Amino acid sequence: MVHRPGELVFHAISHGTERALRQYFSLFFWFLVMPGPMGLVVYMMAHWSVIRERDVWQAQAFAHERPTMQEAWETHKLKAAISPRFVLFAMEWLPARLIALTVGLVAQLDDAALAWRTAKNHSRFSNRAPLTAVFFTAVGLVGGAAFDPVSKAASEGQLLSEENQVQALQQFRQLIFKCAVVWLMATLVFAILGWLPSSRL
Repeated sequence: MVHRPGELVFHAISHGTERALRQYFSLFFWFLVMPGPMGLVVYMMAHWSVIRERDVWQAQAFAHERPTMQEAWETHKLKAAISPRFVLFAMEWLPARLIALTVGLVAQLDDAALAWRTAKNHSRFSNRAPLTAVFFTAVGLVGGAAFDPVSKAASEGQLLSEENQVQALQQFRQLIFKCAVVWLMATLVFAILGWLPSSRL
């Protein structure tokens, strides 16, 4: 929920990062890596399993508190490793880092790497949080400390002028488009060289 006008841009970029990771780039990555539609099917099964698990937890919210992935890992590593959340984390591990690398190449690589490391220290079992920090940094919003929309850094977004907020959102959209173009160009090169599983069928 947005309590201050300046928070809107942070929530928009955070939500946009999640959509870009889970609805576009990860799907595209697994479609290319695994032959045929197998990659899409496996990834979508993991994704919807996490959504189902979250819905069940929300329905039983008063019965017990949902543990974080870090807490689940410390309690029972094997059970955590076969959970839908961990499987999805593992499947998004490489796509998230490739997106961050792409953002660094089209924006500023050193700043992107610093933002990733800063956010990763706060969220070991998350790909979205450090990736969001990279996008925040690339559009000039509070650097890597802004990966959490409810953090103090994010609340400082209210100090941004409306023009700067609009500009940040436009830059975010442009970054997503540039990343998509880079991925498509790389895919074309790999397909020509015969390095993709689908190109060898």
